[in-house]
Amino acid sequence: MSKRLTRAETTFGVPSVALRNALRKLGGNSLIEPEWFAKYLKVSNARCRQLAHDLQAEGWLAKDTQYPEYLALTELGHRFTIARATQPMKRKTADRLLDGAIRAAKDINADGSMTHFVEELYVFGSYLSDRHEIGDLDLGVKLGRRLGRLTNEQWSKWCRDIGYASSARNIVAMLFHSENLVLRRLKQRSKYVAIHPLSDLDQIGAERRLIFRSGKRVAPPKVSGDPALAT
Repeated sequence: MSKRLTRAETTFGVPSVALRNALRKLGGNSLIEPEWFAKYLKVSNARCRQLAHDLQAEGWLAKDTQYPEYLALTELGHRFTIARATQPMKRKTADRLLDGAIRAAKDINADGSMTHFVEELYVFGSYLSDRHEIGDLDLGVKLGRRLGRLTNEQWSKWCRDIGYASSARNIVAMLFHSENLVLRRLKQRSKYVAIHPLSDLDQIGAERRLIFRSGKRVAPPKVSGDPALAT
C-alpha cells in the first residue's frame, strides 16, 4: 500500500528507514520544533532545520494553524511512516498469516484474562491487489476495553490483580502495555504483519476489507471481591 524502502537509500539526505522511524514517533497529533529530529537522527540543529524545511516544501510537515512555530505531520507525511523495509512475500504466506490473525482475534476474545478484545479487524494495502507477491500484510484493528465502565483507579487495580503491567509507572503506561499484549498476538511475531489503528486507515483513505467482527466474548473473572470489578 506504500512505497518499499531499502536500508541503503536516503530521503532528504538522511537514511530513509531512520527518517520513517522518527516520523512514526511523531505520530499524527504531536507538534514539534525542527530541533526535535536531533534526538532520533543524530544530526546537528542546523541539519534539523534544513530537514524540516525540506519536509515542509515536500508537504510532509506543515505549520500548525494555532501554533505556527510548531510543525505537524500531514497526510502525505503519514503515508511515508507506513512504508516498509522487508522483502516481498508469497501470497500463500500472506494467506497463512491472515488466517492466523483471525484465529488470534477469536482466541483473544475468548480469553477473559486479556484486558482488551478485538472489535473489528480489517485487511488493506497490497493484499487487496491481485499480485502473486505482496509487500506485507497490513491490518487495521479496533480494540475495546473488556471492562470499559471502570474508572482509571479500578482499571489500574484490575490490571495489577491479573498480573498485567505491575511495574508500569502510571495508568497510561499500563493501558498501552495491555493493549500491546493483544497487538503482539495479532502480529504473530512476523515482520510481515503490520498492525494499524483504524484512525490510520481513515487518515489516508485506505480501501479495506472487514475480516473479523467481535461476536460473543468472554467476560473477565471477578477480581479481589470488588463489586465494581465483577463481571
